[in-house]
Amino acid sequence: MDLHCFSTLMHGGQADTLSFDTRKLHALAKDFGQIGLQRLIDSFLECTPGYLDGLDRALQAGQLSCLGDIAHQLKSAASYLGADALAQASEELEELNSDNSLPPDIAIRLQRIRQLHLDVVEQLQGQWPRTGRPPTREA
Repeated sequence: MDLHCFSTLMHGGQADTLSFDTRKLHALAKDFGQIGLQRLIDSFLECTPGYLDGLDRALQAGQLSCLGDIAHQLKSAASYLGADALAQASEELEELNSDNSLPPDIAIRLQRIRQLHLDVVEQLQGQWPRTGRPPTREA
């Protein structure tokens, strides 16, 4: 079984790029078992929408330190499951807080984070529970 970051799943002849590192999912399954991994995924699916809403609220309130803190939480949750693109985008947002100003493209950055999150959620919900194993790359 060939496992790679940003591997490809085949669905009806069309390839969809995975938004996470499947090796991390397999390692978590090995460490925690299928039930433990499902609990981690459930926790991610339950908690992360609140992080996204918190990012929006912090931005609207002009609370940059809060924005950075929430971005850090999202980065950690994403990184733990191997959602590396989401973790990287969250880290970039977290680092913006260091100079205490927001770039003019902040809305675009937040939208990108939301889309990356949606991609990960759809893939986790659509692949993991149905197959009973992490997604893999089709040859």
